[in-house]
Amino acid sequence: VFESILADFKAFSAHLTIPNLTAIPVSALEGDNMTKNSENMDWYTGSPLMQFLETVKLDIEETKSFSMPVQWVNRPNLDFRGFAGTIATGQIKVGDAIQVLPSKLSAKVAKIHHFDGDLSEASQGESVTVCLDQELDISRGDVLLSKNYDVDVATGLKATLLWMSEDTLAINKSYWLKCGTKLVTCVIQEPDYALDVNTQEKKSVLSLGLNDIGLCDIVLDQPLACLPFDKNKALGSFILIDRMSNNTVAMGLVSDSKAKKDWADRYVARRKRFWVSSGIERVERTKKLGHEPMLVLFTGQSQAGFARYQNELEAKLFDSGLVVYRYGFQFMSSAIDVDNNSKENVRLEMIQQLIEMAYAFLDAGQVFITAVNALSAEELAIIKKLVVPFKSTVVSVGESTSFADFTISEDQALSDVFIEDLKKRILI
Repeated sequence: VFESILADFKAFSAHLTIPNLTAIPVSALEGDNMTKNSENMDWYTGSPLMQFLETVKLDIEETKSFSMPVQWVNRPNLDFRGFAGTIATGQIKVGDAIQVLPSKLSAKVAKIHHFDGDLSEASQGESVTVCLDQELDISRGDVLLSKNYDVDVATGLKATLLWMSEDTLAINKSYWLKCGTKLVTCVIQEPDYALDVNTQEKKSVLSLGLNDIGLCDIVLDQPLACLPFDKNKALGSFILIDRMSNNTVAMGLVSDSKAKKDWADRYVARRKRFWVSSGIERVERTKKLGHEPMLVLFTGQSQAGFARYQNELEAKLFDSGLVVYRYGFQFMSSAIDVDNNSKENVRLEMIQQLIEMAYAFLDAGQVFITAVNALSAEELAIIKKLVVPFKSTVVSVGESTSFADFTISEDQALSDVFIEDLKKRILI
């Protein structure tokens, strides 16, 4: 009977890319062949289950290139900055050249800290803190890799999903995708097929239900460092989380990376497809209002915030006859229900929603005033791409930045010169 079952299973598993198969006859009820060989099955001469599990050789590729998702940025004071995580693959040594994805920055390893003390090298499975020879902008969810490790930075995935929720997959609904320590927002498109686990038949379906396995395209709102699962298990596996309930609804294995085009380009293309334009031409609206639509964006490291500057500017432009509206970014932060560890990961999502709202006001011909604290050049490039064809102006508070159009002093009223220069950009 055992040999017949084994033969059937081997025939079935031939399609499953399982390189090694070991069969052990057991009885959980009686404990046969669990910890020691059973007298009731004297015909079986192999190892009992527990002995096999304790001695089986694991496929750990110690020579594989180094990769480590950053779990925590350790900065107890201004003199120390380390990046903590568990090494997913390969080895790392002091002096090694590394790259950071998705930013594509590079540096060399200065120190490797371990709870037992400093190390000259560390390998797969060890939890360490890596210090670099220069200051880099690295956050939780970024990935440290060997300099020559060819890893994709993708905005889309082809992946096999195991659906684990009683609620069926909602096509084009926003889910959170967590790969290692990186949390991004994604939408899932209609499955290519669902797999019948009994016959291995690929069936055409419109969605996935509980325990279904299917191949899907996934579109991400941020670049993600990833590899197919068979090349890197840490960078090729993920879970999907329902954003409303916080329940894990699926697990997935990456088959391939897709859609290398920037997500902002894809977002603009999708908006062009579905945006319902007004019957009034923009040029006619501009003539009627007497000014161009404009996004005015305050930024900087102001501890007091930007509300007073936005309110003052809104009032002065309104008194000058401009159609203007000020919106506070802080409300959007409170409107998205995330824990403290996740807020950094959803910042780009909040900026996207903010600019989506701004676009509607700009399309109506208005001046839209808002603020984003500590805006980066990369974020500004995304914002400018999202508001095309409308213009934008950046006002830096308290500190000068290379991308700011204006710089104003903190804790001072807006000068008449600034107001007039800004109006020259807006009025026709």
